[in-house]
Amino acid sequence: MQLPDGAVRILLGVVAGHVPAPELLRDRLETTFCDRAVHGSWDLTQSAAELGRLVRRSGPEGYVAATLVEIDREGVARLLSCGSPSALVLPAGEEPSGDDGLRALSGNPGGPPLGLDGDPVGLIEPLPDDCRIAVVTNAYALAHYDDYASAAAESLRPATPEHAAVLLLRGPTDPSPRFDGVETARVVGPALVIGPRQ
Repeated sequence: MQLPDGAVRILLGVVAGHVPAPELLRDRLETTFCDRAVHGSWDLTQSAAELGRLVRRSGPEGYVAATLVEIDREGVARLLSCGSPSALVLPAGEEPSGDDGLRALSGNPGGPPLGLDGDPVGLIEPLPDDCRIAVVTNAYALAHYDDYASAAAESLRPATPEHAAVLLLRGPTDPSPRFDGVETARVVGPALVIGPRQ
């Protein structure tokens, strides 16, 4: 969600566990997140805590593995990981080969998923502004059999963050091509790529 002053707030996550109506929970999360981003006093930790309470009210066995991101009007990005894989960082100007050059965002151990016990924790300090940063969900990591770093490195090769983000929506390529000979890959998004600050 982009605000009038140019700032951006992002909620990236996957509803998991036993949730009676996952689509309804997703809609409520989006509505609450957008309302807080626009009308509330914005704070990553407080916003995550509020979303966690909403998830707990939906049922005791549901949770949301999520990452909350804020990019201020100056382009400074911060994130809070709640049960999601570590964000991956590729220094600007490096050409990834396998997962060479790619590293997990240091200092970002993350906290429990939204809806589970425990306070949201993680990196709130400004993210490095000379890197390309990939944020993916648990669905992406599981689809790539936990070797998501190598898959993400390959997806980060394109010149633009927009193209890289599209590639990060994909799961592994299906080894059995369709009738027209085109290899397919199922969508396992959402994903986010933050490019170096200009």
